[in-house]
Amino acid sequence: MKNLILIFLFIPSLLLSQKFRFDVNTDQGYIETIYILDGNKVFNISETIDEIYLFSSSSLAKNYLQTRRSKYYP
Repeated sequence: MKNLILIFLFIPSLLLSQKFRFDVNTDQGYIETIYILDGNKVFNISETIDEIYLFSSSSLAKNYLQTRRSKYYP
């Protein structure tokens, strides 16, 4: 969790230039997962970078980020 806070504090230009999505644990009140969109790539980050999804186009990556439906998996 401390690593996620460091990402937000020390790399704001990286995060503000991209689109991102959060999965929040509403029972305990913390961010479980962050999804960051970078062109045709989507990074799945919890405490480390868990997965990197590579899509054939940036529009498919954006659709996946917005809906996270399995039909958009690369």
